[in-house]
Amino acid sequence: MVQTLQNEEPSHLPVPAPENIILGQLPPVDVLHYQSPTGKDFYFAFGGCHRLQAYERAHVENVNCGSVDAIVGIS
Repeated sequence: MVQTLQNEEPSHLPVPAPENIILGQLPPVDVLHYQSPTGKDFYFAFGGCHRLQAYERAHVENVNCGSVDAIVGIS
C-alpha cells in the first residue's frame, strides 16, 4: 500500500482514530480481482483505500473485503 499522507496530520479524520478501530466496524474494502490469460491473479483495492490505511496504522492484519471479478470483453 502506497502511503499518501506522509504521516502528516489531516485536517479531520473521516474514520475513527487507529487505536479505536476494530475489525468489522468499518465497511469492507472493495477489491477488484483480475486473472491474466496466463492464470496469474491480480488484486487491486479500488474502494476504501483510506480504510485500508487506517487498518494498517492500527496494525489490524485481517480486513473484510468485497471482491469484484473483472470481466474482459471478447473482441
